[in-house]
Amino acid sequence: MALLIGAGCRGRPAVDVARDTLAQYGSVSALLAAPQSALAACRGLGPARVARLKAGVALARRALVEDLRKGV
Repeated sequence: MALLIGAGCRGRPAVDVARDTLAQYGSVSALLAAPQSALAACRGLGPARVARLKAGVALARRALVEDLRKGV
């Protein structure tokens, strides 16, 4: 998640932003199901970083679907 976020914010590296956001939501599933507006309100995230997270999830889902269709 920190890799998708990229940089942190002043005084907080991306790893801390990712860790704190995950702790706030309690699970990866809950975090990824959250609306963009709620995630963008988290300290260290904004619309662009939330878009990166959502795009990363979309790519991972597509890859999983492709693998499942191929029987991998």
